[in-house]
Amino acid sequence: MPITLKLTNFNDIYNNIEKEKIIINDIDIFNNENKKLLDNIIFKNYTEDNISIIPSCNCGEIKGTYYTGEKCEACDSFVTSSVDDNISFLLWAKRPEGVERFISPIVLGILLERYKLSKPTLQVIRWLMLPNYKIDKRQYKDKITSIDNLADTFAKYNIKRGYNNFIENFDTIIEILEATVVTKINREKSDSTVEFLIANKDKFFSDYLPFPNRVLFVTETNELGKFIDKSLLTPVNVIRRLTGIDLHYKPNSIKQNRIAISLIDLAIFYKDYMKNTFFNKNGLVRQHISSTRSHFTARAVATSIPGPHAYDELYMPWGIACSLLREHILNKLFKRGYIYKDAINFLVYHNKIYHPVLDDIFQELIRDSGNGIKVLVNRNPSLHRGSIQLTRVTRIKVDPSDFTFSISYLIAKAFNLDYDGRLHCRR
Repeated sequence: MPITLKLTNFNDIYNNIEKEKIIINDIDIFNNENKKLLDNIIFKNYTEDNISIIPSCNCGEIKGTYYTGEKCEACDSFVTSSVDDNISFLLWAKRPEGVERFISPIVLGILLERYKLSKPTLQVIRWLMLPNYKIDKRQYKDKITSIDNLADTFAKYNIKRGYNNFIENFDTIIEILEATVVTKINREKSDSTVEFLIANKDKFFSDYLPFPNRVLFVTETNELGKFIDKSLLTPVNVIRRLTGIDLHYKPNSIKQNRIAISLIDLAIFYKDYMKNTFFNKNGLVRQHISSTRSHFTARAVATSIPGPHAYDELYMPWGIACSLLREHILNKLFKRGYIYKDAINFLVYHNKIYHPVLDDIFQELIRDSGNGIKVLVNRNPSLHRGSIQLTRVTRIKVDPSDFTFSISYLIAKAFNLDYDGRLHCRR
């Protein structure tokens, strides 16, 4: 079964987290002591160039392995090592009194992009959620008729602008927007979006809203001052905007407006952060997966497969197979009566020397995997669609002097492969 992204209801995540969770609704952010404690929870601050693995509390008052597990009275946190940090959601907002449930920022980001008018751009969902969202009629003179028609349509269904009305009439609003805002061309191109909305509706709304863990909000303090990535200020501002929202009396319209603005800000942040930090050319995916040797990976020159073959077959070199399949080979050797030391020595010695026992184990592993050992193949620096593909290792080359991967010419184009470059294989 492949590993895929799946939308999850935040209520399920909240209920499944056993560790301490902090609800920000009733925290008085105007109290300096509370603000300091909240900042220690939000931010991960480093004062040195190197990341220390010495256990400490959030504020750094207590340090040392001896104090691991102790609670610091200054920052109300436990002494832990940075490598043992809990990366699950710690800060949460609870549905404020008088306000409808939260809509997932991920889903909201999809809706903001799908339902908008162009020339100039108007995000209809933002306009619906924020009653105070003003339209400059001089700027929108070419589109004012469309906006007025849209407002008249919502009025016929007695749908008013505002966050609560948006959530209460969500299904009707989506039906109206699909019929009026989405053009025929866009509808044909994105039927999958509608299917996604229908299939995952039970995961859209929740009573709890999580905020990113503090491992994301890294600050660095040195003699020049305190520094943070500017792109991370948006979720920090959202946290501060919603902190104490239930503490003092506020008109319901103000609460709705704060929730709507906060959710829109989070939706835009998640979309931009994924696009610019994770998946762009210099992003984390390329740095840590495509351009760096990860665990159970290998690089070798690519050659073509001679003779009849399936398009997704891959022939793996003998030496690389000894390394990538090391644990499986040792397991097979143990079952054949080898002790640990002898098995290790056997594998190391025959890394570049053919042996029928090792060849037999390779064939057995291929048979056990079904129709071939599944591996991901990538050729740097290509980032086009198809630059990473799933292939099947159906043969381990018996010539230890052949250090090349053999891959089908039928899928070479997607890799921009010319059979004189290196191929990156991940098991």
